[in-house]
Formats: sequence, C-alpha cells, structure tokens
Amino acid sequence: MTARVADHPVAHFSCHGVQNVRDPSRNGLALHDGFLTVADLRAEAPALRGDFAFLSACRTAAGGVRLLDEALTVAAALHRIGYRRVIGTLWSVPDLGATRISTNVYRRIIVDGRLDASASAEALHEAVQSQRRRFPRNPSVWASFVHLGR
Repeated sequence: MTARVADHPVAHFSCHGVQNVRDPSRNGLALHDGFLTVADLRAEAPALRGDFAFLSACRTAAGGVRLLDEALTVAAALHRIGYRRVIGTLWSVPDLGATRISTNVYRRIIVDGRLDASASAEALHEAVQSQRRRFPRNPSVWASFVHLGR
C-alpha cells in the first residue's frame, strides 16, 4: 500500500482514520485493501516529491498521550515522505462536514482543470470560515481541520 501512496503526487483519503493513543506509530487509515499505518509510511524513504494530500478521515493529525507534543501522526508521516502540503484532522469529523470542507478546498485549488495546491492553506482557512459561519454553534463540523506545510 505504501508504494502506491509514494507513486502519486496528489492523494486524497476519504476513509476511517484510527488513532492508537498508546502507540501512535499504529495510527492509520482503514483502506479497502488493508490498514496503512504511520509506521508503514515512516518506513518509506523520503524520495517522494508530492504536492498535496487531503486526509478526510478522523484523527489523522492527532498523536498519542504519552508524549503530548509528539508529532507522530498520519498527516506528519505523509509530510515526512514528501507531500509538501497535507490537510488532516485533530479529532473525529462528521461525514457531511468533511465533505463540505473538502469540496470547498478543491473548488479553490482547482484552476482551469488543474490542481494548484500552493493556495491549499488559504483554501482550507476559507472553507473552515464558511462552515463556521454556517454552523457557529457546532465546531465539530469545522474546527478539527489543520494544514501542514506551506
């Protein structure tokens, strides 16, 4: 599975994210053909020069509980193997909220049929602000999303 991830300059995961608070290296994504963990991604040589990864999955930017500032997350692992910009989540996200955020991000970064991820941080900010205005009393819809990279 990891080899397939490293083969693509753009990746979008819309699946279940699983957090293991005692062993963050076992955090991962439940994919149709297996489970992709942080350890799997960490084993990859940082040879990929990918541009963008969107993790529309729960807890993909959340680490463990033993070292509270630990950056061992699925989002960080993708960033480490070469994705310059990664969007992940800090906690569980509702499906509809994740769909709205990702749709708004892609509307902003796809220009003339081509993906230009250089504005992905701004696009995420705008998408979050839009959902925040729409659901001001329901931060679970919008507050979990974070951007890594520049």
